[in-house]
Amino acid sequence: MCKILMNNGIQNYLLPVPVALFFVLLLGFQNMQAQPFSPGTPEILIESESRYFMSPKWSPDGSRIAFTSAEYRGLWTASADGSEIEQLSQDESAGYGFSWSSDGSSILSRTASYEDRHRLHAVKRFDVETKTEHVIRDYSRERTGVPQWTDMDQRIAVPMRESIEMVESGIQPADRQKRLLDEAVLVSRDNRIEKTPVADEQPEVVVELEDRRILNITPSPDGSVIAFQVIGEGLFLIDADGSDLCELGRGEDPAWTPDGKYVIAVITEDDGHHITGSEIYAIDIDTGERHHLTSGTDMIALHPSVSPDGTRIAFTDNESGNIYAMPIR
Repeated sequence: MCKILMNNGIQNYLLPVPVALFFVLLLGFQNMQAQPFSPGTPEILIESESRYFMSPKWSPDGSRIAFTSAEYRGLWTASADGSEIEQLSQDESAGYGFSWSSDGSSILSRTASYEDRHRLHAVKRFDVETKTEHVIRDYSRERTGVPQWTDMDQRIAVPMRESIEMVESGIQPADRQKRLLDEAVLVSRDNRIEKTPVADEQPEVVVELEDRRILNITPSPDGSVIAFQVIGEGLFLIDADGSDLCELGRGEDPAWTPDGKYVIAVITEDDGHHITGSEIYAIDIDTGERHHLTSGTDMIALHPSVSPDGTRIAFTDNESGNIYAMPIR
């Protein structure tokens, strides 16, 4: 991982000029070879009419896609071709950090409410087929993080201010006795990432960066590597055991390709108040090489989500509020 590192303020690697020239020539030669991505023309998947839609996420089998609207209000699902749009929730913040269950039957969400100017959070599970909601934990000021599925979706990990609360999800797997006790819950707490094994619920620090804020932690498909964003500094990778910290450079909102070889991310531009441009890149985690996937469009592409088969990326166009799907293979 990260065989070619960039300047990250933690470790600096300065190559002698002849060696650096060799790598420049090598990368130029590689660019003449067949590229691993062949992005096609993005097509509208979910069209915005009276609403601004955003943050699409594919279901685990790729048959459906879920998304939210402006300010993460509400949740919707649609078929993979954009048809059969159905609303699951109108709750505030229901679309922030939501996640599918592994069988695609439910969506887990943290919703918000206000009481005496205090922001409260509840944990809810939405049944996709029946369009019913199940309140896992009612509104409280103590729940600060995004809930996560764990233990074969039998339990839900709810980040509290200083701890993790494990609660039953209400989902029963086919084999009740089989449990993945080696699973772990990842939580970002300001300048550090904590890992809490499901088996003993004792947290351990994966990485801690002084005077930095960590967000958007995203484990690779096999869980061996964690991609995360540091505000003002870009994207980083670290092995799940806390070793091999390295930088991927500028980028936000990381997602993984199914093979775990690339991080898909956006690079945005702004005028200090509004986003003025945003492009999607695929970043090779071994070499740092970047493949520009939206170079042929004039859209402001945000919130990329890779389909489970790795053939399409769904994303939001910040200008129109439409959700697009772009073939990449």
